[in-house]
Amino acid sequence: MRRSETILPNMKKLLKPINDNILIKRLQPIREGLIVIPDKTFQRSFYGIILDVGHKVKDKTLRKDIIIFVTPTAKDNKLLHDNVWLVKEKDIIAVRYQGVVRPFGNRVFLKRLNQETMVNGIVIPDCHESADQSLEGIFILCGVKDNQIITVPFDPGVTVKVQKWDMSTVEIDVDGEYYLSVKQSLLEYVKHD
Repeated sequence: MRRSETILPNMKKLLKPINDNILIKRLQPIREGLIVIPDKTFQRSFYGIILDVGHKVKDKTLRKDIIIFVTPTAKDNKLLHDNVWLVKEKDIIAVRYQGVVRPFGNRVFLKRLNQETMVNGIVIPDCHESADQSLEGIFILCGVKDNQIITVPFDPGVTVKVQKWDMSTVEIDVDGEYYLSVKQSLLEYVKHD
């Protein structure tokens, strides 16, 4: 067996991703006794560990044994076998980089201003905010690309206005904290109090 090939458990097949495909083992978060009613505006991501990458994967951050977070509804995601997935580089929204989960590429993490509330273990989205208020978030962290942290002209903790929420906005669970992974190009301005 060549070093770059991956043998799937309980299978005698060797898999080597090609082009911009990435082979990952999906890691399941444990959720016991909790009913979640998600806000339909956002998608929730799943995460896994990279087993191998194709030869056309461009970003140097993506390599074997790195944990990544993936858009859950991307049409190119394919379940191959028992939580082993083939995903595209373009569908990665966050990576664990130097021990910290960071947005991938030109994305930022925002914390929603209108937080969901929990009643008896049921998460209920806060829907009474005006449309304009719901387009604001607290800037938390900027992204990483090609092993470099991308800089932005403002500090963590400031309130930013988002142009619109679209299907590229994905909610991500990082150790029990929920963040929105938003394209940097959707940020309009920093709001000073």
